[in-house]
Amino acid sequence: MSRILLTTPRAAADRVRVTGADRRLLEGALALLRKDPCDKRLRSFRLRGDPPWAHLCRLAFGHERAWRIVYALGPQYDQVTVIAIGRHTETADGIYRIVADLMGVPHASARDFDRARERCCADGQPARITRGVARQIRASTEPG
Repeated sequence: MSRILLTTPRAAADRVRVTGADRRLLEGALALLRKDPCDKRLRSFRLRGDPPWAHLCRLAFGHERAWRIVYALGPQYDQVTVIAIGRHTETADGIYRIVADLMGVPHASARDFDRARERCCADGQPARITRGVARQIRASTEPG
């Protein structure tokens, strides 16, 4: 079953910043997310930490897999919400800091990253985000 892809305004703006070969890889990853967000080819993992972190997934793409897509399943059963797209860095504009700011939660602490990684859809799917969270991050149907 194909999913409806929702995006935040931030993710839509981030998407246009990805260029060249990385852009083609991004579009392929988004197409797979639309088709099946639990597809093993995505090699996506749940983020670590307390909710909402544990309800989010990330996948790496691009040259040296330096880019990340952070997404959540939901809020409806047939929807995937792309929260942000960005480089994996430790700077103020790093993807996980951006997600924390969008979600209105504290940045993940170093201890959160000491936990073992789990596949995004291991042991069933992670909890879907709620409609309230989707409204908070201003997720909407992807144009076109």
